[in-house]
Amino acid sequence: MNYPGQGPTSACNLLVAGSYNCNIQVPGVGRIHAQWVISPPIAVANPNTLMFFIQVVAQSSSPMAGQRSQASFTTFRSRTE
Repeated sequence: MNYPGQGPTSACNLLVAGSYNCNIQVPGVGRIHAQWVISPPIAVANPNTLMFFIQVVAQSSSPMAGQRSQASFTTFRSRTE
């Protein structure tokens, strides 16, 4: 099974640099559509640290659940080189 966190796979497509689009079948739940965007790195006070902004939106593709099942998440992640 392919999950969105795995990056581009046979079930996920890279739309543009840093933007992913994925449709996965989750047993017992149905088809889930997920999109996530990883922003270009932002320089911070420490020149060896990069900050990324990540946005994720997922929702059921089912006509019964659709918009009501939407979940949105945002976070900042840092990486030290």
